[in-house]
Amino acid sequence: CDWSSDVCSSDLRRRAFITLVGGAVALPLVAHAQSSGKVRTVGVFMPGPENDPEGQSYAALLRQGLEKHGWILDRDLRLEIRWGVSSVERTTAAISELLALKPDVVLAGTSGTLAALQRATRSVPIVFFLIYEPVAQGFVQSLARPGGNTTGFTGAEGSVGAKWLELLKQMSPGLARVAFMSNPDNPGPRQFLHAVEAAAPAQAVEAINASVRGRPDIEAMAERLHGRSEERRVGK
Repeated sequence: CDWSSDVCSSDLRRRAFITLVGGAVALPLVAHAQSSGKVRTVGVFMPGPENDPEGQSYAALLRQGLEKHGWILDRDLRLEIRWGVSSVERTTAAISELLALKPDVVLAGTSGTLAALQRATRSVPIVFFLIYEPVAQGFVQSLARPGGNTTGFTGAEGSVGAKWLELLKQMSPGLARVAFMSNPDNPGPRQFLHAVEAAAPAQAVEAINASVRGRPDIEAMAERLHGRSEERRVGK
């Protein structure tokens, strides 16, 4: 199931997250199970704030996935969740804080966090989820044999960016310019941007790289782009 596709229902996403992430996080815990009686620590980095409904949903799914594999919260393990891990400064501080707790495994959901974690530790098991093109970005050698202390699963291939552009052109045949909004500090969306830029000439469309790092940037960019006829904005 391609997580970026409309055909992948929310129920399928839930089951995939529970099974895949829960199982991937549980493996390092099983590997160190010889120290009986010890409460394991799972570190989780969430990009959104603590009141973010989607983030809370993923946290709940993670607990369900671990319970499915026999790991009960507060009995066998504790979750150390760090919220709002999006900026470089916050990411660096959160990683330092959490690694000081000597976690048994850590979970990352953005390319920026994953890259920072790999620089920070080569011993603590790292599990990633929904990281786009982890092989192309150099995070793992392959999905089948990732190597090192990192494993996980991906959500979509960067080449889907070309499909986005094709669909926009079909919906608006007169489309002349497309602005791709993404955070330049997050390397993940670059794969989609490159696909959009590569497909643009064939669609007779100008692709605009619209870098934004937060709400003020988004509002400023929207103002700058406002008024351009037949322009659409896509992004990650």
